Amino acid sequence: MSQTIKHCRSCGSDSLQRFLDLGSQPLANSLHGEKDVAPKAHELCLCQCTECGLVQLTIDVTAGDMFSDYLWVTGTSQTARSYAKEICNEILLYAKANPIGDKVFEVASNDGTFLQPFKDKGFKVIGVDPARNLAELANKKGIPTISRFFSSQVAREIVKEFGRSKVVICRNVLAHIPDISDFLKGLEEVLTPDGVLLIEVHYAGSILEGLQYDSIYHEHASYISLSSIWPRLRELGLEVFHTTLGPISGGSLTLYIKKNNNKEITIKPSVKTFQQKEIATGISSLETWTDFSTNVKNHSKEFVDILRDRKSRGKKICGFGASARSSTLLNYANIDRSIIKMIADSNPNKHGRVTAGSQIPVVPPMEMFDTKPDVIVILAWNFQKELVSIIRKSGFEGELLVPLPGKPKFITKK
Repeated sequence: MSQTIKHCRSCGSDSLQRFLDLGSQPLANSLHGEKDVAPKAHELCLCQCTECGLVQLTIDVTAGDMFSDYLWVTGTSQTARSYAKEICNEILLYAKANPIGDKVFEVASNDGTFLQPFKDKGFKVIGVDPARNLAELANKKGIPTISRFFSSQVAREIVKEFGRSKVVICRNVLAHIPDISDFLKGLEEVLTPDGVLLIEVHYAGSILEGLQYDSIYHEHASYISLSSIWPRLRELGLEVFHTTLGPISGGSLTLYIKKNNNKEITIKPSVKTFQQKEIATGISSLETWTDFSTNVKNHSKEFVDILRDRKSRGKKICGFGASARSSTLLNYANIDRSIIKMIADSNPNKHGRVTAGSQIPVVPPMEMFDTKPDVIVILAWNFQKELVSIIRKSGFEGELLVPLPGKPKFITKK
């Protein structure tokens, strides 16, 4: 199921230096029945390529074990649905696409949430996603979706059958890929000469600045910065012309890309701004990431101390958001149901299961509220605004603890 990597996933160098060990952990999304056999644990460590600066996991886990049946459904998040409309309007401004004749293609399209706004505007859309359950869900919604793992070979097959697309979307998937160069080659293949490619990935800079170690899990093979990915893009004739920091995943690097032979390409100031910031933060420096490792250990201890203090005072503690990121946070800190009684989640696919490793029951939100908790930990803190709204509307007046980004903190009632 897993093997240690010997070469950088991006540039192929064998110069890899370890700097963070989060122990042995199960796959983050492997929630399971309470009586089922516990999922196997794997090494969860980070290293950095000293040649290109890419931060990455020290092992590869078989992709089919993580993505063939996937629990996260994009459309269950109001934040994601709203963001999908924003992204649609933004891309269309740059691509100057026309519903009559132009196509929109998305890799790792999940349930089709980010293709839906394009479909609503009359565009022909197509998605590809390895999760059979999600592809089936998308197809039922009228979003044509192929259940395949994307690669340059699959890209050629898609172009042969459907043609190239004026808009290509690649959100929250590049970090999952063991062979980044081949994957990028596939994206270049499906893009028309005058099209726009959008790549969105949880930003290594956000992880570094916000101490977001909970985003480190086996699905995320790489932790990408602009400086680490730009050389690979240019090798393929692709040019980043605009960068933003998106609201999903606690800060996502969003790259707007055109083929560099496109006569209309104009590099926006945002690209230079990102470059300068990465230099200032030392994102390509091993020393910077070694300091990050020390801060992670200190944060975990502080988080556990807060929870144990509340428990010692007889407080009932629950969580909200049985997210993949919560799995890393809970397992690294050795938190189980003796501390957090249960975790509420709005995704019905997770109800009746327990979290991997920590073995905490996952329940519908109302079931948790009925137990009258004193403290709720916002584990899926990247959706903090949305979750706090749900919690406050329930009438909950206890303490809300947000573990990240930065130091653990209680938020006041608003």
